[in-house]
Amino acid sequence: MFELIGDLLIDMWFTVMQWIVPEKKLCKLTRRILKVIIGVFSCLMLITMVLGLFAIISDDAYKV
Repeated sequence: MFELIGDLLIDMWFTVMQWIVPEKKLCKLTRRILKVIIGVFSCLMLITMVLGLFAIISDDAYKV
């Protein structure tokens, strides 16, 4: 299940990254908006990856 979700997120990221490839159809404002969207999406994926690594490394045992 998690593998499918991870694969979907990576495929979405590659698709979104292809949007910034230069095309003559897009105006400067549209390209700038796409770059912001891609930047936010990439930052969210980085934060999720770092939190996942911390979750794997952390010790779940509580000492009372």
